[in-house]
Amino acid sequence: MKRLLFLLLCGLVFSPGGFPARGAEAKPNKVGVMKFEVGEDSKASLGKFLSERFTYQLVGSKQYTVVDWEEIDRVLGMENKSQTVVSTDEARRMAISKCGLDKLFLGRVDKLGTKYHLTVKLLGLDLRVERMELGVADSEEKLPETVDQIGAAFLVDNSDEAKALRAAQQAQAAAATAKAEKARQETEALRAAQQAQTAAATAKAEKAKQETEAQAKAEAQRKAGATAATRQSPWINSLGMVFVPVAGTPVLFSVWDVRVKDYRAYAGAAGGVDNQWQSPGFTQGDAHPVVNVSWNDAQAFCRWLTGKERGEGKLNEGQSYRLPREVEWNQAVGSAKYPWGESWPPPSGAGNYGSSLGVDNYEYTSPVGSFAANPFGLYDMGGNVWQWCEDWYDSEQKYRVLRGASWLSGGPGALLSSSRYDFAPDSRYDFIGFRVVLVVGGSAR
Repeated sequence: MKRLLFLLLCGLVFSPGGFPARGAEAKPNKVGVMKFEVGEDSKASLGKFLSERFTYQLVGSKQYTVVDWEEIDRVLGMENKSQTVVSTDEARRMAISKCGLDKLFLGRVDKLGTKYHLTVKLLGLDLRVERMELGVADSEEKLPETVDQIGAAFLVDNSDEAKALRAAQQAQAAAATAKAEKARQETEALRAAQQAQTAAATAKAEKAKQETEAQAKAEAQRKAGATAATRQSPWINSLGMVFVPVAGTPVLFSVWDVRVKDYRAYAGAAGGVDNQWQSPGFTQGDAHPVVNVSWNDAQAFCRWLTGKERGEGKLNEGQSYRLPREVEWNQAVGSAKYPWGESWPPPSGAGNYGSSLGVDNYEYTSPVGSFAANPFGLYDMGGNVWQWCEDWYDSEQKYRVLRGASWLSGGPGALLSSSRYDFAPDSRYDFIGFRVVLVVGGSAR
């Protein structure tokens, strides 16, 4: 069956333009493929297999009329000697003559070490080598791929005319590709410009929308006043301090301690302010809680801020800033044993406490809001800095109350939610700051 199929293919294959004949009037070359020779270290069956694969490739290309090695052996009267390799020049001449061949392909495979070296030659009528192709396969399994590569190389017309034609075609294709690429780049550039224009317009519209919404929110807040503040919609004062209600108190609590930036605004506007707050002995940024401020300093800040915002129309005459009373502070810290909960020691991230506890990475003060807020939305109700309260600590009225512990505190007693500390109202230390509240009238929501 295979034999019959192959003879049919050989008889049906006719194609103009075959190598080396060219032009519309040229007939395809009639070529023969001898059984490939094998070296001493190669299996004899490889020669038959490789010659058949090479033959099928030539037949499939339709560039040749092909006579295979079995047909050549039959014509030469060697039908019963299929394993004999016809390799002498006389046998080759006979094959060319009796089969009417124009060309003759000879192949050989040699195994050198672990690699297979394949050589295929194309002989003319005078038995001179007109062309030779070489290939190397790393293993026997790679031989089919190698012989296919060699066959493909023989199917390429290497005449000067063909090379010139291919060069012209390649140049034409390259020019077309370059033109298409230029058009693609121009299209992409136009699309990118349009997208950038659209993005800019969208951003501008979004900015305008946000500004409008912010203005509307500010206007609504101004009309409603601080009494309308909720945790979700807090009161924000002229310094950017944020205030939320604490249930059961008539005040809004600042969500964090007074910051360095807030106190700087006060010192710059009021004049004559003691400057110890500027030199705590360690580096602080704008968002750190101000320290080295006395109870008297905190009172002066509250008076200044109240006057400022009443003058600006943000507060009415019944509203004012002050320090939290201790009963208000107790409500704001919550009912748990410690500001973070019931257990000791404090978990990681509970607050800015003494470094020996290992719950944070700050040696001194930390920016406000660095740790989680409590259920009311208040930050640093434990740790960072002790906070002045409005109340006297003692009946003799020599000392004022401080609450909340600081970055220096590390003992269980000092960190209790109920822990109280006392200092004279003119005392200034690098672990003392303050938080303010806004009296709005009525009970907070």
